[in-house]
Amino acid sequence: MRPERFHSVGPKGRGVHRRIADAVRAAAPGDRVLVAPGRYAESVVLPRGVTLAAEHGAGSVLLSAPPGSGPALTVEGADCVVHGLVVEAAAPAEPAMSVAPGAGLVMTDCVVRGGRMEIRGTSDATPYPHETAAPTASPAPTTGPTLIGPAPTTPYETGLPGLSSYTHL
Repeated sequence: MRPERFHSVGPKGRGVHRRIADAVRAAAPGDRVLVAPGRYAESVVLPRGVTLAAEHGAGSVLLSAPPGSGPALTVEGADCVVHGLVVEAAAPAEPAMSVAPGAGLVMTDCVVRGGRMEIRGTSDATPYPHETAAPTASPAPTTGPTLIGPAPTTPYETGLPGLSSYTHL
């Protein structure tokens, strides 16, 4: 088994990579991408088994989608973890995040704002409370998770205050 590797991201030379997407592309399953505080205007696709974390804790990193670029964060692989990020949509009608069918995601201490979170098909997305603080959603125009795929047979429970309902497209 290969040892876990760390990839650092920081603006203005504070990390090995200047963009989150570049560090994620360099990461292998089991690796961690640690992001220095700041605002990152990009769209990131998270592959299998990668952990994406704010280096200095919850709320110190804003990942914001550029206009017309789609979600700020798309999760395509299994066993993904996102910790401490604020993920923001380019516009209120756009998704801030999208979780692909078959993907697996655990979110802790995250904020999704300015749009919605799409969970497509049979994804295993678990935004759940942390021991000290629950992931939160901005009271701004966040509509909550959007499930795309077969209608669920039981109510979708996010574990997030204010995000216990769903929209089926």
